Amino acid sequence: MVSGADGTFTVEGLGRSHFRVRAESALGASATEVVDLSSVESNSIELSLLRSGAIAGSVVDDQGSPCADEAVHAIFCANDSVFSSVTTDADGRFMIEGVPEGEHLVWAGRFSDQDFGRDEVTARTGDNRVFLKKSTFGSVRGEVALEDATDPPEEMLATIFGTTVGVHRTYQATGTGVFQMDGLPPDTYQLMVTGSEFIDTRLEIEVVANRATELRTLVVHRGRSASGQVVDATGAPVSAARLRVGEVRRRVATFRLDRWDIVTGPDGRFSIAGLRATSEYLIVATHDRGCSRGVAIPTSGVAPPLTLVLLPCGSLVGIVVDGGRQVPDVYVVIGDPETQFAITDENGAFAFARVPTGTNAIRVMRSGTLAPVYEGEVEVRAGRPAEVTLDIQVAEA
Repeated sequence: MVSGADGTFTVEGLGRSHFRVRAESALGASATEVVDLSSVESNSIELSLLRSGAIAGSVVDDQGSPCADEAVHAIFCANDSVFSSVTTDADGRFMIEGVPEGEHLVWAGRFSDQDFGRDEVTARTGDNRVFLKKSTFGSVRGEVALEDATDPPEEMLATIFGTTVGVHRTYQATGTGVFQMDGLPPDTYQLMVTGSEFIDTRLEIEVVANRATELRTLVVHRGRSASGQVVDATGAPVSAARLRVGEVRRRVATFRLDRWDIVTGPDGRFSIAGLRATSEYLIVATHDRGCSRGVAIPTSGVAPPLTLVLLPCGSLVGIVVDGGRQVPDVYVVIGDPETQFAITDENGAFAFARVPTGTNAIRVMRSGTLAPVYEGEVEVRAGRPAEVTLDIQVAEA
């Protein structure tokens, strides 16, 4: 798109979305503007060209050899929405024209905020001897297989954490069991593979520059399983109820929505796999019609069918005090083991929007410790909030 003699331009045929617009010429370049056409048919913007010059230099690899056809990028330090990219010639040289006066971050490699460890330099407009070293990255490729199965897991998530460079990447595979992560700086990484059909699997791997690390096939284990049904107070099955599964340690259940995302079928039934043999688990059901109390999954043997009963929900509000003094930043926990928690605000207040009606265990714990400083019970009824004052001084005395 070229502007007319009066500097105006029109772009037609755009969809209802957001667009990034930037102007460039021999005189300079503008900042990138975002245009929102999601709810209007047209919009107008003004792009101002900044006074420009050029930055030039060369790119080499680890051995000092010129790198041809390598992408080079420059970001204006005073306004990071102003950026330019070019490609090196056969001798590894580049020239970025139309950059505004001032300092720029310049590097060779992929243009991505996720790339750590890139060899970037600061250059000023007019510099013509900028020396860049090609950013060297590696990749990881692997495959996951279920024990005693010919088909791969239906769904799996591979997550990788850099030990020193701070890189965190995820890859979700559906139906193939194959994952690949590119653009990783050399480092020692922790790889974790999770899925709803198997136990979490962890592995330490090394990523080497300019090389694809091919992992052996990771055989994952199904672990223990459990099944059951969600019903209402009359015993009728409840379909489309969402289940939360938490691993219990020291009376606290850690619920991971990325680990188990389970919804009951038309008959209210569900099944869970991937439970560790020695861990204690708690399962909770929620639905528009109510919520259940936590039900423990046995830690040994084959778990009998579980029944979760949806109860009407009520709300709970309260305040934590210490001999009359309001206590902020403490944990208030519902259930034993815990199924919900809240943190008191600066006035010691807390609130729970959906709590099963009836008698519920309640505890208060200070930050940094799981030892309760208050334990008691609270009665919750439907239709009106239950109000409580929890005095931890009385409990500790």
